[in-house]
Amino acid sequence: DELSGEKEKNAAKGAQIGCLNQELERLKKEVIAKKETNEKNEACISNMQDLILKLQANVNERDANMKSSSEELAREKKAFAEKIDRMKSTMAKQTNSFDSAGKSQHAIHECLEDELR
Repeated sequence: DELSGEKEKNAAKGAQIGCLNQELERLKKEVIAKKETNEKNEACISNMQDLILKLQANVNERDANMKSSSEELAREKKAFAEKIDRMKSTMAKQTNSFDSAGKSQHAIHECLEDELR
């Protein structure tokens, strides 16, 4: 009887050990799967970080190009305004010159008329 009780205890312990071994194997597989998932996630995060850095560099480059274009446009606008100012000044001088020439011509004309009288 005592031997039979020991056999039952041992059988129960064997069954428990079997269940624990199965649980251990399941947990090992779960840990391995989670580790693989973590590695994939880390690789994905690393790729995303690289893409973000490339995107930021691209944005910085475009920003620099836009600033450069804007500065170039401002320089061209200034040069154009200066050219217009020079043209206005030249036109004003020519107008004054024409006015003076016109006045001189008018004065000469009056002198000639006086001479003719």
